Amino acid sequence: MPQIPALARSPMVLEDLLKTVNLPDQAFDPNGDWENSYVLWWIPFASDPRVPVTYTHKGPYRRPMGALKLRRERVGDGAAKLEVKLLASTLDGFHNRVQATIICAADSLSTPREWSQVSEMLDRNLDLVRGMRILSTGRFSGRRVARVVEGKRHAISVDRPLTGAWCLFDALQRLPVDAMAPLRFDMLEEMDLHKPEQTLSPLGSADFEFASGSARLRGFRQTGRGILPYEYWLDDKQRLVLAVSGLRAYVFSVDAPQVRMLK
Repeated sequence: MPQIPALARSPMVLEDLLKTVNLPDQAFDPNGDWENSYVLWWIPFASDPRVPVTYTHKGPYRRPMGALKLRRERVGDGAAKLEVKLLASTLDGFHNRVQATIICAADSLSTPREWSQVSEMLDRNLDLVRGMRILSTGRFSGRRVARVVEGKRHAISVDRPLTGAWCLFDALQRLPVDAMAPLRFDMLEEMDLHKPEQTLSPLGSADFEFASGSARLRGFRQTGRGILPYEYWLDDKQRLVLAVSGLRAYVFSVDAPQVRMLK
């Protein structure tokens, strides 16, 4: 088992989780139109990974906390439209819902050209909490990111190539199989927070055990200012099936209840 769970600080927990996952066997073209969905798992630190993975006297040990859906559509002019839907629960039962549309270049970083986004806080019944809805738009041109958040204008300058955290999920799948040179870039987390000086480096391949059987995945690690390290793992069709960082793990799924909640 590779050292991916070092990021989650609990190797046995993540290994056990993956054995419940069936990898897709359908054809996949990362350069075409596609839709990927993931269950977002909360994996807290644990002193003993053999503790049952439901609930203990210490509280929730490992649980699904939401889902992410990405849909890519080619739109011509060397670009693609990336539609994002995210629903993530908090420990007190509330939910953050984000919906975004990003026009990306079809380059090595899926560079965002322009985007719009709605971020909302929902209560336990998935009803909007009054006053908790934020509308934002953005555009990247040259070395300048211009954003409008609830009518207020913001701008930042970047000195490196730019991607977004969700754009990177797309870009990874289109990197050459023999890619070895690190990529260096700045990133917008949720198309909002500027995370400068990021580096994406290849990890090589490793064997994983899933419910659907053994699979050899190809990995990348992202490090940089303002983030916890990320590890990304792709299957033999170049599909991103696992992303892990800190307490979070995005695990590919098409039929989990959390994915079905994304309308």
